[in-house]
Order: sequence, then C-alpha cells, then structure tokens
Amino acid sequence: MDLKLGQVPHIVVSSADMASEILKSQDSVFCSRCQLAALRRFSYGGQDIAFSPFDDQWKRVRRLCNAEVFSFAKVQSFGAIRRDEVNALVNSITRACSREEAVNLRSQGGIHTKRIDTTASSY
Repeated sequence: MDLKLGQVPHIVVSSADMASEILKSQDSVFCSRCQLAALRRFSYGGQDIAFSPFDDQWKRVRRLCNAEVFSFAKVQSFGAIRRDEVNALVNSITRACSREEAVNLRSQGGIHTKRIDTTASSY
C-alpha cells in the first residue's frame, strides 16, 4: 500500500513474503532516511553515521566505526568509566531518595552519559 503523510511517501507492507523481498533484495533502495533541514544542521550536513544516506561515504564511516570505535577492545577499555558513572548515578539517586526528593532521570542520565562521552574521548 502506498501512503502519503504530508509530503513524504510511505510504503506499508502487509505480507511476510513482500517484507522479505524488501528487506533482502531491495534494502539499498529503501534504507536511506529523508534529509530534513534540522537533521542536516545537527548531523554535519547529513554526513554522520546515523543520518547519512546509504552510499559509499556511509559504508566508509561504518567500517571506520566498526574498526576503531566499536571494536571489542575499545568497548572493553571504557568499562571502568561506564561502571564508575553508573555507580555515581545510583548514588545520586539513592541520596535524593533518602531526602525524599524527586529525581529527574532524564537529566541525571544525560549528565552521566555526557561524562562517559567526555572522559572516553580524552583517551
């Protein structure tokens, strides 16, 4: 079924056979996301791994990330940083609960995630 929401066309697949066809043999046709102005602005012109179109640039970035950023050794090397930040998060929640204060998990999670990112990027 072809469905148009606003100006963006969508395809709705209702059979397993058709879904298999799309996901296996037509994946390169359907895998790119639409390039919205906000995404282009915040994703280096759409050139990062999350929002770039499926092309040779995306394949190079994915290969680089798999080899350098997401390798088993690299992920394991930051285990102590993640463990320390999770402990700090749990301790801050425990302190707030003992004072019967509300805890904004979104902001607390964001703070500790940023600490992990900045500590890991300094290595």
